[in-house]
Amino acid sequence: MNRLTEIFLCATCKGNGRANARAGIGIYFGEGDPRNAAGYLDGVTNNQAILFASIEALKRSMKSPTVSIYCNSKYVIDGINNWIAGWKSNNWKNAKNQPIANVELWITFDCLYTSRTGVSLKYVDSKSSQYRKASELAHLAENNGVPISYVNIPTSEITQSFEKAAAINSESRQGTNAPIIPEPTLDTALKSTASNQEVIKVYTDGSCRGNGKTGARAGIGIFVADGDSRNVSERYLDGPTNNRAEIYAVIRALEIFKDVPNVTIYSDSQYTINGIKTWINNWKKQDWKTSNGQPVANKDLWQRFDQLYSARKDVSIEYVEAHCGIYGNEKADEFANRGAILKSIVQKEAFSGHEKSVSYYFTERYKEFGVRGFFRGMSMQLMRSVPVHAINFYVYENMLHFCTNYK
Repeated sequence: MNRLTEIFLCATCKGNGRANARAGIGIYFGEGDPRNAAGYLDGVTNNQAILFASIEALKRSMKSPTVSIYCNSKYVIDGINNWIAGWKSNNWKNAKNQPIANVELWITFDCLYTSRTGVSLKYVDSKSSQYRKASELAHLAENNGVPISYVNIPTSEITQSFEKAAAINSESRQGTNAPIIPEPTLDTALKSTASNQEVIKVYTDGSCRGNGKTGARAGIGIFVADGDSRNVSERYLDGPTNNRAEIYAVIRALEIFKDVPNVTIYSDSQYTINGIKTWINNWKKQDWKTSNGQPVANKDLWQRFDQLYSARKDVSIEYVEAHCGIYGNEKADEFANRGAILKSIVQKEAFSGHEKSVSYYFTERYKEFGVRGFFRGMSMQLMRSVPVHAINFYVYENMLHFCTNYK
């Protein structure tokens, strides 16, 4: 008989509905349970916070066949029991044919919820002792404003850690040097933003035709918004496999947004997400070797990723369910598939941005397509094929060189 896993959720929100709102989230499985978590989110509503908590609870209970999730949010309970079937049949629109509020969160929740048969969502009275534990965690996160979420430690230690960190923050405001707060062990779904600035959502994807075979063609896609100049669709040539394309798509996003604060990068690659959340710290401790002593696959990309990601405190990376109707994910998938079929001749050395490589690229483009082919649509494809960090002074210089020498 399967043992029932009970999860209690709470979300609180100061200034709900205002630009400077701060929400606290508490997820409680039981005293000392390693899946307990607490954290805060800036610039969200109470309804958004409880949806975040619900999604995170589903992720943390994936190995439990029978789960009951308890919360006192009528918004979530009614959404699941009364509204969501109608929303889905109406293409995620309400009775007035308008897009529902928090549609991306609801779609993510629905993908996780409907993929399992033993999960139920129930209303709980706020006087319940287990709910109070979740409430305690949420209020501690919200009131103390500590940008850390906790996992793998008992609830009592979470409380002590929040109180200690709050005292550190108080000393810092009085002009003393605050001790270094340990690196958080949070899941990125609860990773706090560094300020109240709007979070930039970036969707990434990798694609590979003939994965694992000779002649495989890989591409990457990055989607921010329709018409955004930072969208990317390009070939990936350095040992093209699906996994390498997925990792590289995240790397490219980190490069493109290296000077942009408060970024959330979404990937539907479980390999990439597991590498980031579960494996990479052990790999580093073991000199980039697996538990079997073998070199980590795709070590070059993982090291490059680690160098970029570890330097940022305001970037989070989240898993997004593939092919669940989430617009950003669908567009990134489209861009990745498009990138895989580009007739790019950019070789590995072109990614360095050196003058010779970019000049070679323009010259070969001309040879392959001729003047008419080059200037009738290929210029846009070219710009998408060259990595963003290669489109700099050298590109403009060599475009001028190309136009001068190949009339």
